[in-house]
Amino acid sequence: MARLTVDAAKSQLAISDLWQLRGWPGKPGRSCRLPYREDRDPSGSVLADGRLFHDFASGETFDAPGLLARVEQLSMSDACKLFIELANPNGSRRQPQQQAQQSIQRQRGRERIAIDLPPLDSPTRADLKRLAALRNVSSEACEAAAERKHLFSATWRGAHCWLVTDGARRCAQLRRIDGEEFQRADGSSVKALTVRGSCASWPIGAVDARDMPRVILCEGGGDFLAAYHFAAAEGTLSDVQPVAILGAAQQIHQVGIRLLAGKSIRIFPHLDGAGASAALRWETQLRAAGTDVHCFDLADLCRSDGAPVKDLNDVTRICADDFEANRELRALTQF
Repeated sequence: MARLTVDAAKSQLAISDLWQLRGWPGKPGRSCRLPYREDRDPSGSVLADGRLFHDFASGETFDAPGLLARVEQLSMSDACKLFIELANPNGSRRQPQQQAQQSIQRQRGRERIAIDLPPLDSPTRADLKRLAALRNVSSEACEAAAERKHLFSATWRGAHCWLVTDGARRCAQLRRIDGEEFQRADGSSVKALTVRGSCASWPIGAVDARDMPRVILCEGGGDFLAAYHFAAAEGTLSDVQPVAILGAAQQIHQVGIRLLAGKSIRIFPHLDGAGASAALRWETQLRAAGTDVHCFDLADLCRSDGAPVKDLNDVTRICADDFEANRELRALTQF
């Protein structure tokens, strides 16, 4: 018998059957709990005659092989191979109870891959004031980020920190609220710590952009707060969502690309070689998905202390002459 293609397998094995076959927790249906993370209230739904699964919390939509990859932490290649075997009536689908039991035993016997978040707290007024002064942004900006559950306070190895993440909990990054660096065991230091298990390509804030027509895409936690700062100052918080990638070396996660599709996006690159490469990479990815996207050039601007502007956060310290000479700086979040 000829080997099934993935498309043919999807026509033979619906998500509800796959769910039961693999012994995933919960019960599939039009309203159901997610099988791949804790879900107090039902956030999932089996759609399209059992061929798609939608996560209303994150906005993700999976076909059956994609859901198999997500639940059982497989690569898409391995998930497709396994899915074809399960859909093959001459193969492993003949033994559904044995398959389900093996799946349960595997899940019980291994630790779930998840980010290693410290306990998170809502920032206090003192935290917000201190952070606003540290990053030279408004308290209103920090409050808005905290209200959207993108900014938290946390303690990491005795240091009081601020942390950025979003509801998807795929990525998080810590920085010390006193502005000092973290000391490593080898004697080196680092200003930011990405939480263990994070997906560095995840665009923080993308899950909250669904109802927003415009997105500010930037690099790093400092620029993330700066994007909130300018949106607050320009009165655009109701229709602008800041989104951050925590590293210039990353591509935007494909799920993130789908979440950002259809938006009008302005990228604020870091003014160095890595930042320029990142902006071009992100712009190319987003354009390929049909997104209206462009980069904003911050070159040749100076801070009030005479230092050149190198990123969006530096624009909060811009000199008066440059601000007066560049009227477009008064509408950074309006495009």
